[in-house]
Amino acid sequence: MEGDMKRVLFAGMENTSCSLMAEAVFNDLIRQQELGEKISSESAGINQWMQGKEPDPLVLELLRENGVSAEGLNPKQLVREDLETFDYILCMDQQTGQEVQKLLRASAGKPFVFLFLEFINSHTISNSDPYYTDDSRKGYNLIVEGSKELIKKLKNE
Repeated sequence: MEGDMKRVLFAGMENTSCSLMAEAVFNDLIRQQELGEKISSESAGINQWMQGKEPDPLVLELLRENGVSAEGLNPKQLVREDLETFDYILCMDQQTGQEVQKLLRASAGKPFVFLFLEFINSHTISNSDPYYTDDSRKGYNLIVEGSKELIKKLKNE
């Protein structure tokens, strides 16, 4: 892995559940692999009405059960500057991806934008957010799988 710090943003509708969990899981894996000087991540939501919300209690429970730190996790809104700051934007569902693409048209930033599910080998790509599966633990496991695959991709660049 060469070059500058690679910055990843996980984007969701509200940034209270899936994107926030992806940020925590991804950062935990980065710490475990001692890649903190090469890769960083944050998360944000595209909806304005999520301002001031707290992380979903189920997300905090799942992170705690799996030994992943939730320290510093605070929902925030995606702003235009994020499009110019981050190298990669991972959208948690297709609707979020469409909204991010609209914002990009009015931005000088040119990050790579992906649907997070593209990194999950065991899951077919759909318009669903991996958090909203029949089993929230399955959603957590999908996020872990996708995060590991994303790290592999970033390490090989």
